[in-house]
Amino acid sequence: MSKILAKEIFSQKTEENKFKVLLEGDLNLTSAGVKQQNSYQKNLLPDNSTKNYLNDNYNFVGDSEVNLRFEVESKNKTKTSLNANFQGNADINKRKRNPYLDQIFIAQKNRLGRFEIGNTKPANQQMKYDPASFARGAGGVRGKYLEHVNLPILADFNNSALGVCQNNIGDPSCANVKVPSFIMLSQSPIGHGGYAKSSNAKFSDNNISGTDLNNNFSKNNLRSINDDSFEGAEDATKISYFSPDLAGFKFGLSYTPNSQDNGITKNVAAWQNNAEIHDVFSVGLNYVHYLDNGALIAFSSTAEKGNSVTNNRADLLAYDFAINLNYFGFDVGFSYGIWQDYGQSKSGIYSCPYNSSLNLNDQNCSINTSKFNNPYYFSSGIAYKFGPVGASITSLNSNFQNNKFSSLSFGLDYKLKKYLMPYFEVTKFTFKSAQPKASSIYNQNYISSDLRQVRDNDGLIFLTGISYSF
Repeated sequence: MSKILAKEIFSQKTEENKFKVLLEGDLNLTSAGVKQQNSYQKNLLPDNSTKNYLNDNYNFVGDSEVNLRFEVESKNKTKTSLNANFQGNADINKRKRNPYLDQIFIAQKNRLGRFEIGNTKPANQQMKYDPASFARGAGGVRGKYLEHVNLPILADFNNSALGVCQNNIGDPSCANVKVPSFIMLSQSPIGHGGYAKSSNAKFSDNNISGTDLNNNFSKNNLRSINDDSFEGAEDATKISYFSPDLAGFKFGLSYTPNSQDNGITKNVAAWQNNAEIHDVFSVGLNYVHYLDNGALIAFSSTAEKGNSVTNNRADLLAYDFAINLNYFGFDVGFSYGIWQDYGQSKSGIYSCPYNSSLNLNDQNCSINTSKFNNPYYFSSGIAYKFGPVGASITSLNSNFQNNKFSSLSFGLDYKLKKYLMPYFEVTKFTFKSAQPKASSIYNQNYISSDLRQVRDNDGLIFLTGISYSF
């Protein structure tokens, strides 16, 4: 959903400079109809401990975003600006985020390019061309629907048929049952919140313990309709440079000392408190070309690299490639991203797949030569805009440590007035977790999802809403 141009609310001109204050924003009201697996519609999730924040078949969400810019333009056309972004969210399930400062940074644009310093998105995210950039409705693969989704969780033994653990989720026999993590946005790790997403609060912890019980994904995942990343880690303090247009090519580079250092802005992903990465370099290269027949073709290639603070976690290296085509109102796009070794533990049960030749309590990755393939995601989409009407179909498929996620979204919107846009979206989502396959237990893949020890989820999310832009 595209924004209108920022509104100038104050202007003053001198002989040397022109000073302006500009304001833009969105207010979105969304009604959600939710159909998930029955075990994810109850007051407690399948572990019999974690409160279900999405236990209604219906939900109503409000989210807002305001961008404020103070800009000075000199006689030589150099523009310097102070930019601030504020957001807030609330829903009828009593989840809320009071208005908070999400980004603040200083930018300067001159003949050498654009420079930024502060808390804002890195170059690789700003320079991407992918289906998320043209999805209609509530944003499709940008993931607004995800705030109504419960992630797979380890079920209590009493909720399983021929379960893995002998007594309950706290029993030592559960020590080698993995809580699955998933890639759910077409984003590199920083844009994904620092790591793959799980029902567990701390990504390096096995199963669930102590204070983590209610720190589940659904409790924390309120998002603006304009978000294309999980909030927090991507806005860490950084310095960036973006080149001017060079025959259709543009280059960008960002440096972030610490992915958890957000200064005065809020890191709403801080509950993933082990995903700390130092000395992050983010790069982006894109190319835009207009053909003689009016078509537009855009390519992008981005990457990010950093040092993991967690000793047992591989360093960050990830990259993606994307292409978008536009012709007479049609947009078609694809993206493919690889996380390389990032997200792979160097030791412990998360460093290798289940070994079907060993009993569960004998799983030992130090003698298991089988390793995970590199995590990846693939997104695709097609959209069409005719006059005030826009429609799109976007999809995402990903694999992280043999945990697979897929989504397919259809979105429709209608620009009723310049500032007012009602929209509709339906998304089908599916989680398919890597299930325990130890030889002494029943193969969990062969029983229905609602009886497994690692409880998968799938369903439909219907979103209907209206967006007011100013």
